[in-house]
Amino acid sequence: MNTQTLAGIAALIRADPTVDTREGARLLAFLRQGGSPTTQQVVTSPQRVIQRAEAARLLDRSLRYVDGIARRGLVRRVKMPGHKRAMGVRADDLNTLIEASTVRVDAAQNAEGTKLPN
Repeated sequence: MNTQTLAGIAALIRADPTVDTREGARLLAFLRQGGSPTTQQVVTSPQRVIQRAEAARLLDRSLRYVDGIARRGLVRRVKMPGHKRAMGVRADDLNTLIEASTVRVDAAQNAEGTKLPN
């Protein structure tokens, strides 16, 4: 890539307040390498992965239900590099989904003034 083009892109990245400096530096390094990904990737915080069967048990639903919510994008599937099948779903996505459904149940209980059966 032309050095003037890289300088222009760098100026745009510095001017954009929504772009984190580390993310901007990573993007520029990616462009300088001609668009080929770096071999070294930094993992800032490892994500816990929950297997499909465990996710189904936590939700008290079937594996098919877990696959459906993953297909709709409510939880993200986690795949290992070089594999086609997902090994599970992200724990933080599943926790967010469980918390959101708990809030909805609590709101329904408050609206009706009665306690829903467990």
